[in-house]
This record gives sequence, C-alpha cells and structure tokens, in this order.
Amino acid sequence: MVVGIRQVERALGSNRKHPSPSEVANAAVARKSIVTVRKILLSEPFSEENITVKCSGNGLSPMQYWERIGKIAERVFEEDDLIVL
Repeated sequence: MVVGIRQVERALGSNRKHPSPSEVANAAVARKSIVTVRKILLSEPFSEENITVKCSGNGLSPMQYWERIGKIAERVFEEDDLIVL
C-alpha cells in the first residue's frame, strides 16, 4: 500500500511550476516583444495605435505594454522597431 501511495505522489508531481528543458531552448525564439506599428516621432506618446506585441525576441517584454502606453518617445522609431529601455 505504501509503495502504491509513493507511486501516486510521484505521478502527481510537484506544485511548483518551472519550464521544461525544451521550453527553455525555445524561449529565445518564441519570446514576444513590444514593437512599433508605424513611425513614432520624438516626443510623441506611445499609444495602442502605434505599438503592438510581436514575436521578435529582444525588446521590451509584453508584460510592460500597459506601463509603456502614455510614455513619451525619447527618440524617433521606424515601423517594426523594437521598444527597448
């Protein structure tokens, strides 16, 4: 009976969530970033109309999308430029 209980415990696994090795390998390729939809001029505010999220990997995380809305562009951005800090 104890052996059966231990097997069930192993089958249930851990309650901690972590990426599998294959997910870690694909993270850089599949990661999304905030990018521009169109050209953004110096001192123009970021808005839902001029930024979006795309698979591009190296820019600002989509988790910061709403924090970026309303902020002022500190340089000129061309279409499809990554938004970085």
